[in-house]
Amino acid sequence: MPIVVNPDLPEGAMSVSLTPPPLTLPMYAGKVSAAQSRWASAAQDYVDDDSGILGGRVDLNHRFVTNPPSTFLMVMDGESMILEGIYPGTVAIVDKYADVKQRSLVVVWYGDKYIVKQFYKIGKIVKLRSANPDRKKHRSIIFKEDDVLTIWGVMKYGVNKY
Repeated sequence: MPIVVNPDLPEGAMSVSLTPPPLTLPMYAGKVSAAQSRWASAAQDYVDDDSGILGGRVDLNHRFVTNPPSTFLMVMDGESMILEGIYPGTVAIVDKYADVKQRSLVVVWYGDKYIVKQFYKIGKIVKLRSANPDRKKHRSIIFKEDDVLTIWGVMKYGVNKY
């Protein structure tokens, strides 16, 4: 089965700048738990980035865009990937030339629209799976040996508004 990586930018996608100005924000160095806590950590006022090289700040362009010429943004729609944290309005950071691996979140052209699904390859069959508990409404898409699958990129990150 041919798997094609389309080098063009999808219609409606937004390119990232090849030379963006630094966008640095303060970053807390510790991990943040989503569990209930009764006492504050003694380290809660300590701010740094992962490598300690930005003096307590992280550049979002550097952190989330690893290959600017092949990276673009798309706004997601639909609810088929909610178990992956992808909701209507999620801004996807997509790399056109990232390696597609098992369970990668891929943006593909299917029917008459772009969709994002989880990639699985078993022998000569590719399955694109949804991540929604309603498996009857959000069925997998199966590509067999003679089908052509056009992958536009791999979703690397998603940005959500809360």
